[in-house]
Amino acid sequence: MIKNIKNSRFISIIYAMFFSSFMLPTFAEDEVSKIASDDWYKVSQISDNTYMIEEPQSSQYNISYLIIGSEKALMLDTGSGENKNKSKQKISTVIKSLTDKPITLLLTHFHFDHNANIEEFDNIAFANIKDIRDKAIDDKTYYFSSKELAFGSYPEKTTVHEWIDLDTDIDLGNRIIKVSRVRGHTDDSIIVIDESRELVFTGDTLYNGPLIVIGKENYDPYINTINIMKESFSDSFSFYGAHGNSNLGGKMNYSLLNKVESILRCAKINTCENTEKFSETLSGHRLNGDFFLNDGVSLIYTDIH
Repeated sequence: MIKNIKNSRFISIIYAMFFSSFMLPTFAEDEVSKIASDDWYKVSQISDNTYMIEEPQSSQYNISYLIIGSEKALMLDTGSGENKNKSKQKISTVIKSLTDKPITLLLTHFHFDHNANIEEFDNIAFANIKDIRDKAIDDKTYYFSSKELAFGSYPEKTTVHEWIDLDTDIDLGNRIIKVSRVRGHTDDSIIVIDESRELVFTGDTLYNGPLIVIGKENYDPYINTINIMKESFSDSFSFYGAHGNSNLGGKMNYSLLNKVESILRCAKINTCENTEKFSETLSGHRLNGDFFLNDGVSLIYTDIH
């Protein structure tokens, strides 16, 4: 995710339209959330035993999620790591203040701004995707490629303790979730679904902010993913993305799926309401591409590899 687009004459339009279309009630902070929050992390309880962990000061407005069952807990993503130089609080400390259950870390995808605190976790799970698993040495040591990280070289590697099967029931203890593969943002992205609570954790496939398509070949897989999500869920579901902003946090409505499909289709053939070239420095790298705005939703196309 790219938080800021320099010199964009449409940026004020984006947020004015986006906020008016998708503004949702803010969450009342319970006492546990207030205690867990600090100068870097903002913690909100979004459902029973489910927490949204925002990083308002991070360059990408990262958001991680903690899903707790009666036996174990699942942590989704670890943020950009910018807290290391700006706060004494570790994300693992925040998590441990919210639950005493064993914690498994699962990454929604491998980009640099989702795994920077990975070393703080003792049990790391990857989705059981053949292309990923085939690259793991002895089925456990995984070396990240520069393409997977998008920028930078951290982490170099990690130990995979568990491979989570796709589209099967995963019992956290009186709480069933599923992990599904989604293509578009990256080829190995996942979403996590809690059908009983009607929650979908979407990573970078869907979030409050400019979505990113890397390479023209990813438009069609992305459109297909959004259509599958439209068919699989309904407007009773709530969606939570891995990025957000201070007004909306990470929560989204089902109605956003139609708008995302529309902007993907118009960006693919360059017929969106507004288009401009952009150039942004991200983690020391110059990123160039096209910025699209359509019906209050924005998208960035780039080909960084």
